[in-house]
Amino acid sequence: MQARNTGRMKKIITSLLLLFLAVIQQANAQQAFNVLADTDGDGIIDINDIDDDNDGIPDTYESGGLDPLTDADADSVPLYLDDDDTDNTVGDANGQIEPGFDIDGDGIPNFLDKDSDGDTLWDFAESGAPVGTDLDLDGDLENPVGANGLVDVLENPAD
Repeated sequence: MQARNTGRMKKIITSLLLLFLAVIQQANAQQAFNVLADTDGDGIIDINDIDDDNDGIPDTYESGGLDPLTDADADSVPLYLDDDDTDNTVGDANGQIEPGFDIDGDGIPNFLDKDSDGDTLWDFAESGAPVGTDLDLDGDLENPVGANGLVDVLENPAD
């Protein structure tokens, strides 16, 4: 009898935890994206990756010296989408990428855009990456990345 009650309690607790996590995830969907996503698939989550699109150009450089994933007003909306990052009552009301974070106006923020300036040249070709680092010509550098997410061939010393 006691074993059956223990099993039932475990199921109830598990269900409650899953419900709680679903509510948190729904309430903070934008923040969850920012914290957990690994856009370039290099094994470094975007929040820790200084080059989220693996094009050889650090995100802050592509974003005018700003980290596009910061959230100064703690409203769970990252800087590149936040209409007013000093006011936590204002999020992404206009549904647009903020000025300066999408130079070519293609709807892809610069730090995730393989050709952020729209000049038809991949960003990696403009990054100073050695020839042969984009083996499949898809705009991603295929070389190993360090703990910071930047391709090792671009760092001296590599991390």
